[in-house]
Amino acid sequence: MNTLGLLMRKELLYQWRTHRLLIFLLLGISVSLLAYSLEFGARSLFTLIKESTPAGVDLSVLADLFSRPPTLVGLSQRYLENIFLLSVGVVLIGGGGFAQEIQSGELTPLWSRPLPRFQIVLTRWAAATFSAFVGLFCSAILYLLFTSLHFETPKLLPFLQVLMCLGSSLAVYTAIVVLASTLSRGTAMTIGIAGGGLLATQAFAFLPFLSRLSPHHPAALASTLAFGLEASLSPAWVYSVAALWMVGCLLLATWVLTKREV
Repeated sequence: MNTLGLLMRKELLYQWRTHRLLIFLLLGISVSLLAYSLEFGARSLFTLIKESTPAGVDLSVLADLFSRPPTLVGLSQRYLENIFLLSVGVVLIGGGGFAQEIQSGELTPLWSRPLPRFQIVLTRWAAATFSAFVGLFCSAILYLLFTSLHFETPKLLPFLQVLMCLGSSLAVYTAIVVLASTLSRGTAMTIGIAGGGLLATQAFAFLPFLSRLSPHHPAALASTLAFGLEASLSPAWVYSVAALWMVGCLLLATWVLTKREV
């Protein structure tokens, strides 16, 4: 347990030294600010377009899109759409490259000790997930601030359920990225493998016998709960599938890591 704590401290310091915590903090702020700007700045933008457009030009299509007053539903929809920025951040910077550290010799001190390889993988995933959660938490705080100022404070329990779904989604994506980092030999290859893996799993939704096992269900459930719609899958099933994906990816990453030569 003491070793696990030391490894976790090392990984968190790595996240801090490489400014990944700061990047996710800025991404989280950007998620809510962008949603707010798009929802409340749309009418102003349409007014500018209308004033600069020559007479006789039909702007009815744009009017339907931009001239409506800001609404809580619109702000929530834009917020959930912009969460993809955190997902992109997870793929691009979420997991450190094991291959790079192996080649540079950074992992040699860990390999020379009788440490369980799963602990190394687990702490890497936990630290990267923590950074993503920092961004999610900051975006949620700003979202609550904007909704409280302009509309009404969302009910706490449903909002926490949405955050749990979004957090589960980010945790699964981080596990996939950590697995990709054990399969690759560089940062660019890690991004390519992780991005390709996430896109490939999107195909699960179109395969009847695999659709219930998609790792993207937590994100879909978040949108369903946010707007009070009826979910096609129970939250218990969605969280169970997400947990299976996380554990499976981390175990596979551990196996791959033990096969690599230092």
